[in-house]
Amino acid sequence: MYAALEGFEAFDGDAFTARKVLRFVAYLLTDVVDELGGPGDWVAHPGGDEFVIATEREYADRIHDRLLLRFDEEKLGFYDPFDWSRGFTEIERPGGGVWRVPVMRLNITMIP
Repeated sequence: MYAALEGFEAFDGDAFTARKVLRFVAYLLTDVVDELGGPGDWVAHPGGDEFVIATEREYADRIHDRLLLRFDEEKLGFYDPFDWSRGFTEIERPGGGVWRVPVMRLNITMIP
């Protein structure tokens, strides 16, 4: 499986928070794979906001579903309640203006 964060750009200007988000995702993926996967499963972070999960097909669907559920529940701690309620964060563009970055989503692609 391939997992990537959508909306991670909101944290690009704050390296400390960006690292916290990536650490949160790594711990979440590892926790769910350890709980629901097989003994030979593993999680890797090749870079950026991308992760790879190696698992058997028999475990993939339940890992996928639990990851999406937990991510949506636990990502709230990275947002101001106002931003969360409106579904986006506003960040300053380098050349001026404001960019509306949607609240993060975890996109998971099953790879055969």
